[in-house]
Amino acid sequence: MQKPNAYDTITIKPHEDTNSILQLLENVDINDLTYQDEESQDLVELGDEFSFKKEYQQAKFWWEKAAGKGSARAYLRLAYYYRSVEWDYNKSVENFKVAAKAGNVKAQCHVGDLCYASSNYKMAVEWFERAAEAGSRYAQQKLGDIYYKGIGVEKDLKVAAEWYYKHASKQGDKRIRRSNSIRSDQVIYKASKKITSLLIYIIFYSLSDQIYTLAKEVRQGLESQGVKVKMFQIPDTFSKNISSHMNARSKKDIPLVTVNDLKLADGIIWGVPIRFGSMPVQIKAFLDDTSRLWKSKSLAGKFTGMFFSNTNQHDGQETTAFTALANFYRHGMLYVPLILADSGLHDKLEALSGSIYGPRTIENDQNAHEPTREELKIARQHGETFAKVVKTYHWGAYYEKEISSLGAQENNSKVSGHNGRISDTERKVLLSALELGSSNFSFNFNM
Repeated sequence: MQKPNAYDTITIKPHEDTNSILQLLENVDINDLTYQDEESQDLVELGDEFSFKKEYQQAKFWWEKAAGKGSARAYLRLAYYYRSVEWDYNKSVENFKVAAKAGNVKAQCHVGDLCYASSNYKMAVEWFERAAEAGSRYAQQKLGDIYYKGIGVEKDLKVAAEWYYKHASKQGDKRIRRSNSIRSDQVIYKASKKITSLLIYIIFYSLSDQIYTLAKEVRQGLESQGVKVKMFQIPDTFSKNISSHMNARSKKDIPLVTVNDLKLADGIIWGVPIRFGSMPVQIKAFLDDTSRLWKSKSLAGKFTGMFFSNTNQHDGQETTAFTALANFYRHGMLYVPLILADSGLHDKLEALSGSIYGPRTIENDQNAHEPTREELKIARQHGETFAKVVKTYHWGAYYEKEISSLGAQENNSKVSGHNGRISDTERKVLLSALELGSSNFSFNFNM
């Protein structure tokens, strides 16, 4: 039998039980305007009565009458009729198409399945999206699978997670709402809220413009990964006469940092100008003052990193980093180095400042040297990498917490209604969340 070119697909076999048209229509989403037409509604229901009595020719007669008035529900019933009673592939598909175009969600899902089976993924996505936007949880699940696996479309974990979220949180028919759907709703909502609220501080001290220029590039890299960023400066303790003699340039638009500010950050990147092989006394004094946070462990588990400026290529970046690391590690902070594979420091064609401890540029009192394009690029990439590390850590921590929580519910399944196992939807939501946090980053978790 010749199939319609528009929806070539696998052959749909006649339903084994030809008396089950109404069973096929169970849980059908009613979402077409013709449902409000009382006359067509009466005709459809009259056909349903004959179908219930297994008088299918009479049922077909009244459904065709309703279809003539534009009832999408009638076209859907005729599609099932030609699929299960009077086998006619062409008529079945055509009736599905008409019902789908008229806005019947169940028919839209069927047409989406037909397109998907024939590898017409673009058209399948269009029909599933129409049904999903109308509230079909089946279509939402299918779209999540399509984007999650990248079948026929570009793999997009963000879009997949959004559809899984809608599938999990959509109330739909209250009779079939399950507790694991509620759980999935909570999982993706809390995870998304956590990641978008991550806060990174950039704290620097500088009498010139070079370290501030690097700080702005680091900020761009951080913000490109969706985290929030705040910039602070460490106050200058020199007298006005000395500062004037050193051509100090105040950054009046950048607030001064306090030790208590550090408690709110998920990560801190420090901008350090090197002085005689070590950090300036202003930064050293500020870090010493953080000792009051040590007892409360306020900085434990926070990520940290550094970027530098100095007056020449051999002015003590390593010794400065070692001095700072002694303070960071006492607090239990986690240091993020410069990832050499991303930095370009192995490039022999151009002399670059920087090391594994962080980006660096050259400065002098007259600001004669400006950071090179490559130095700015390295600073920006360091910001991106730092944000990815922080995001990956928090995704992983949240994932582990949720897995433990779901598993712990097994003993309480009779009370909570949850069976103690992770549903496919929950697994995909969590996995999508985890991959979103570590995408394009070399430290991916192996599931």
